[in-house]
Amino acid sequence: SNMRFSHLEGLIENHDLVLVGYRGVDSSPVLQCPEFIQAAKGVGDNLLSEESIANMGNALAHCAARLQDEGVDLDGYTILDEIEDVETARVGLGYERINLLSESFGTRVAMIYAWEHPDSLYRSAMISVNPPGRLAWEPDVLDWQITYDADLCARDPECSARTDDLAKTVRNVAQDMPRRWLFLPIDPGRVRFFTHFFLWYREGLTGRDAAMVYDAFLAAEKGDPSGLAVMSLMYDLINPATMMNWGQSAAIVTSTDFDPARDYLAEMNPPGSILGAPQSEMTWSPL
Repeated sequence: SNMRFSHLEGLIENHDLVLVGYRGVDSSPVLQCPEFIQAAKGVGDNLLSEESIANMGNALAHCAARLQDEGVDLDGYTILDEIEDVETARVGLGYERINLLSESFGTRVAMIYAWEHPDSLYRSAMISVNPPGRLAWEPDVLDWQITYDADLCARDPECSARTDDLAKTVRNVAQDMPRRWLFLPIDPGRVRFFTHFFLWYREGLTGRDAAMVYDAFLAAEKGDPSGLAVMSLMYDLINPATMMNWGQSAAIVTSTDFDPARDYLAEMNPPGSILGAPQSEMTWSPL
């Protein structure tokens, strides 16, 4: 849901604040896909195996068929529909011109709203901007991030004492990951997924999640994969698939950046990449 807001005192003192929920999430019906949540537990011992991804794709197809059988018009949940909901709210509430405050995917909504309804808009403030073509995390971007962090590590005496090349450490461990620590299994797909999640989120849950991920890879290279086992276990405890509304997400993705000509499963983990783009492997390949 996007129906949450932390008041920015001083910014909104002289303004009304209107939150417009996303259809399919804050509306009725809700396009949730329990089929995908179940499939996103993975098949066998690798969350991101071809078999697991195929199972997720089948789950999305079953979800879409079920929703259509329930009378849901899935063509009515595109980004353009989201934008028209904002305009409908503006007209219905009697505002002549509005300001938009958006974040992440919402900045794409705000951008296209400005194209479609320029006379309805006064100002637009965007946070964590998502430009066209950037809903999918691309491997080269994540590789750049890891390489950047590796350069910082090389300049730091404590970090550089643990590895000659942090990026090489991540690549080596990701490509030849231990499958067990003591009695705990290690699912390489789950570890790669959480590595991407924490490197993207950076501060994450603890304030230093990215550093903790690198610690786990550095320790694994030295023969201690306990951190990788914890990351693998965390997937079951947190289950990231429950963090999103997959029906609405699929409708939005296919109406924006999805390219049916791309082989996402292959392109999101290309040969030579440090880590690939595990989140995209899971969220884009099944489409």
